Amino acid sequence: MSIVKPLVSPLIKFGLNQPFSSDVATLIDSGRLHPAFTFSRASNAALLDSNGNLIEFSSGTPRFDTQRGLIIEGARTNSVRNPRGEGFVAGTPGTPPTNWVSPTPISSLAREVLSPVVINGVSFTRIRYSGTASASNNIQIQLENASTAVSATEVWTVSALVGIIINSGSTPNVSLYNRQLDSGSALIDADTSSPVLSLTSTPVRHSRTATILTSAVTGIPHCRVSFSNTLSYDFILLLGAPQFERGAFASSPNLPTANSPAVTARASELTSTTLSNLGVNPSRGFTVIGRARIPQAAPSGADQMLWQVDNNSDATRYAFLNVSGGSTVRTRIGSTTGGALFTMTPNTEFTYAASIDVQAGTISVSVNGGAAVTQSSGPTSGLTHLRFGSNAAGASNAFSFFRQHRLIASPIAVSDLPNRSLTV
Repeated sequence: MSIVKPLVSPLIKFGLNQPFSSDVATLIDSGRLHPAFTFSRASNAALLDSNGNLIEFSSGTPRFDTQRGLIIEGARTNSVRNPRGEGFVAGTPGTPPTNWVSPTPISSLAREVLSPVVINGVSFTRIRYSGTASASNNIQIQLENASTAVSATEVWTVSALVGIIINSGSTPNVSLYNRQLDSGSALIDADTSSPVLSLTSTPVRHSRTATILTSAVTGIPHCRVSFSNTLSYDFILLLGAPQFERGAFASSPNLPTANSPAVTARASELTSTTLSNLGVNPSRGFTVIGRARIPQAAPSGADQMLWQVDNNSDATRYAFLNVSGGSTVRTRIGSTTGGALFTMTPNTEFTYAASIDVQAGTISVSVNGGAAVTQSSGPTSGLTHLRFGSNAAGASNAFSFFRQHRLIASPIAVSDLPNRSLTV
């Protein structure tokens, strides 16, 4: 883990209306986390950076993207045991990767398994289908041949990097979906409404989310390739880092150790420190100024906590979060949620300045230079910890990126927050 020393000055104006005496600490910067923070993740993890490169990180190492900053995610498990596409046998028809199933031939289309190609660190399975279709049909590529146990009302997401190379002829329709089966292995849902993916020869990550139906007990992630009778085809499908996880959106790629296919769990990432380690007087308060990016709306029943200051519990806290069930960013004191600050656009960076005045019992936040919104009746004593990306219980995980973040060891005037939020 790379760390950065705090920037400290006894008197800095920061472009505000009046100077004040305060220390300033850089909490998060390019590839660096303030040394006062404790970071933990009890597993390896990976990241697709903003340039599409797959970067793998060892256990306990923060994941930084050079453009988007530090990513903090909750725990997820990839039920696809072989997302690296290992164990294939090239040839016609060849053998697909271990634990994958790809039919051959189908409606007069011949299959050829090609050697994989590595693009930006991702190993892509390549399967060629060619010929003139003798019927309208679907190629059902099973990304995991073991059924994953699911339960009614759960939400699951299948994702993969997908591309297609058209050598000649027509272009098939390609989609991702979760095939749901009942206790007798009878098909309940094949998600025939799963949208057709917009594909080129450059693979892009796609995902499909579905709610498990009442009588379903197993789910199987698939890639469906649809073609039409009498049309000629010759195409190569590229599939990389497939994932099947319980959750309302796709999280970062989750890969097992190379040459060891297995269901892979990524542990939660927890980042916290004490206020005393940052030189903050807990009876006075502080200001956080930063840039953040939330890649997706918050699912129903799951807040996305950007950060909170608390007494090591969620009962006594000031918090800044994207509230469950949408894209509205708000503050929270204890269990009481404040007014809307703004509606974020997924995967679009925003800047903010947040001031916590403990003596007044308030948290005030300005986002993107907008008018500050204040929530009152907060705790006036007992605060001990600052944490990013989760609540005190380690839940409400952010699944978000944090770029430059700085702390001023005192609250600043509410009228200064809009200007300060634009000068991170």
